[in-house]
Amino acid sequence: MGRRGLYSLNHVFLVSLCCWAVGGKSQINRANLNGTVTDPSGARVASAKVQVLETDTGFIRQTTTGDSGTYSISSLPVGNYNLTISREGFKTYVETGIELFVGQTRTVDAQLVVGAATAKVEVRGQVQAVDSSNAEIAGVVQSRQVEDIPLNGRNWSTLAMLAPGVVNLGGGGQRDLRFVGRGTDDNNYTFDGLDATGVQEQNQKVGVRLPVSLDSIAEFRVASSVYTADKGGSAGAQVSVVTKTGTNVFHGAAFEFLRNNVLDARGPFDFNPLTGLGYVPPLRLNQFGGEIGGPIKKDRTFFYANYEGIRQVQNITVIGFVPSAAYRATVIDPALTPFLASWPLGQTPTSDPNVSQWTSPGANNQREDNGMFRLDHTFSDRTSIFGRVIIDDATISSPLDTVGGRDNPFVRPSNYVVQLTHTFSPTIVNELRGGVNRSAMHHYFFGTSPYFTNTVNGPAYVGVSVSGFDTPSDFTRRGDRHHD
Repeated sequence: MGRRGLYSLNHVFLVSLCCWAVGGKSQINRANLNGTVTDPSGARVASAKVQVLETDTGFIRQTTTGDSGTYSISSLPVGNYNLTISREGFKTYVETGIELFVGQTRTVDAQLVVGAATAKVEVRGQVQAVDSSNAEIAGVVQSRQVEDIPLNGRNWSTLAMLAPGVVNLGGGGQRDLRFVGRGTDDNNYTFDGLDATGVQEQNQKVGVRLPVSLDSIAEFRVASSVYTADKGGSAGAQVSVVTKTGTNVFHGAAFEFLRNNVLDARGPFDFNPLTGLGYVPPLRLNQFGGEIGGPIKKDRTFFYANYEGIRQVQNITVIGFVPSAAYRATVIDPALTPFLASWPLGQTPTSDPNVSQWTSPGANNQREDNGMFRLDHTFSDRTSIFGRVIIDDATISSPLDTVGGRDNPFVRPSNYVVQLTHTFSPTIVNELRGGVNRSAMHHYFFGTSPYFTNTVNGPAYVGVSVSGFDTPSDFTRRGDRHHD
């Protein structure tokens, strides 16, 4: 079953049935924390108790240092942590404000001070300047950047241009970015650890804008090259996206953005064919949505929900070249009349007496609704689970050709994931992850031929191609249906 197969289960579902040592680096959507504990003389401290606490959710993980004085805690959700290290005969070491990013392996060493365990030594976490755990060339786009950087169209993938080795080939969308010389189709996307390239890069290449809502993203990591063995699946960049979770405090927000044609300039070919006067094509774009998240049970169960919608009404000037009245008069065979009717009547003569120019406002409209819901639950300090669903529903109407054909796909990409994490011991952690990708499309095309008013796809009875005239689309492909 291929990566883009219908209702395909992600291959990591099978891989994650196995257990691995806690020191492993196989964290696509999580982070790792390790370090060395020493005493004032620099000697390693064994059997020290190490605990991390995620400050927003109360999530706790514990381990102990080994004989070499080292500790390692893997599969930590991204977020802000407090680290506590205690050992009999030493003051308790507390480091606050340790921020862990997606895919990061962070090293935090600690030196214990001799004294009573009831006494504390508190320090503030420092920013890790260099990741010394691997040679990966990567960059993390943090939650503050996702929230604060203004983006035209609110396309989250535009932020990937902040990563090293990226080249923007167009508008900065996911299909316009190349990394370190690789092709645009070589990039691999994972959402919460689940491969989602089929949702983000549909075979249909339909221009949906919200496969993932910008507000639902906590942060994401772009590994351009030299990435570790747990990543991969394609030759290009590895983009790991992590969605937001609920916390112990209720949070919510709402927004709306409006764009219209009030300040737009008229293009050189923008004119009304009925009046012959120039005009500015109408445009109205509304982008709106909201989010809410919080606790269902404090320190145990959290939810997060997000919605974003787009409504666009836009006209663009469509120009085609069609048979002139003089040319039509030369066609006397009745059998050719339906084919000739595939072209609309031109309004403006050209230098060729057989060719007229046809100009018309072409509606380029879009309706899109995206919803995401995530539920996180902690059974105990050893076991936690989360589930998340994203569904994007879009209808797009745009010109299919230059002489009246219309493209009208209905698209519904979706992505589902469930992950169970269990700590068997301080040295053994297991992740069980499964998911489904679906990118369903009903591809309808509408034509304008007066001879075929109940047909779909285009104004032509069959494909018609005549030198000097633009080719109208035919309606032989009735309502294509694709599932990815």
